[in-house]
Amino acid sequence: MSFADELKLVAPEDRSMFEEEYEKNGRTVTELPIDGSFVRCPPGGYRHPRRTVHVTFYTHSDHKIVRMYLDEESCFEEVAQKAAELLPTVQWKICSGTQYQYDFEFHSSRQLWDSIQQTPICRFYYLLIRLERLHPVSPDVRCDSCKRSIIGHRFKCTECADFDICQSCEGFAVHSEHAMLRIVNSGTHVPGYITANAPSYVFGH
Repeated sequence: MSFADELKLVAPEDRSMFEEEYEKNGRTVTELPIDGSFVRCPPGGYRHPRRTVHVTFYTHSDHKIVRMYLDEESCFEEVAQKAAELLPTVQWKICSGTQYQYDFEFHSSRQLWDSIQQTPICRFYYLLIRLERLHPVSPDVRCDSCKRSIIGHRFKCTECADFDICQSCEGFAVHSEHAMLRIVNSGTHVPGYITANAPSYVFGH
């Protein structure tokens, strides 16, 4: 990763500072505050480790970079709240990825904290967040793998009796031994030849 590449991950209001330090220190950056110096510590300090992190929020068509001060124990909630502030008209799933690639959905602060990376030259922390629209919950349907309510696409097994998984579990190749039918919403049309040839206990015919 070059310095120019790193600069693209920095919040716009901080870029000039990094450029100045980069030139002043002979094209190395070793003295920038990277771990909390931007934010005043409250009396008594913090109970958990915290980091200054440049977070890039990607959507399908745009991105925004924000400098945040994240807590190890509550960073998932902090990032979700910031996403709601930046783009309040839509509910979002917090995922890992970029504008062109969706990797996986975050479910906990531990998972998100472990995804924070550090650049080799400027040594600042950064995090790439892909925001996915939160689709309505499938009514009364829970994932038979993770046991959570299914949000977004539902994947129905074409061989097992009443077996459905969510799109997160499907992304991890859960139940890969059987073909799965993707159901987007209640209006998704399932071709007759599928229901006619499936075992009676799958579709209830």
